[in-house]
Amino acid sequence: MIDRNASEPVKKRAWIKYAVAFLIGAVMAALILWSRGAFSAALTAQELELHLSDAFFITGVLIFAAGALVFVSRNGAFDIFTYSVKYMLSLFKKQEPGKSRESFYEYKERLAAKEKTPCLFLIVIGAAFLVAGAVFALMFMGAAI
Repeated sequence: MIDRNASEPVKKRAWIKYAVAFLIGAVMAALILWSRGAFSAALTAQELELHLSDAFFITGVLIFAAGALVFVSRNGAFDIFTYSVKYMLSLFKKQEPGKSRESFYEYKERLAAKEKTPCLFLIVIGAAFLVAGAVFALMFMGAAI
């Protein structure tokens, strides 16, 4: 029997991941703007558009790249490296009698049974910051012409 109420609170709070990622991105963009002096100096509209474009683009690239890295990692891109290190370390441990070392196939099967780490929210928020950076870049380029 399936308990449908057990997964309901998870779906209701799925937006929290997006909100937290957006908040982190907004703080990163604000810190980039602050480091460039966008809050303290009297800037022209063109300079402000340049700083906004840079801040949103850099933030978007970082968040999007983090999401992409999680995506390729959860789909097994780095499993061979993890397995190799664990296997090499197991060679130095004392083996229990009658127990064999786990093969790579068994390792992959064990990983496939685990729940995957979510990453779509990072990709979506990163893409949103990239789009905002592109809009500010187009505004800057339009003002520069």
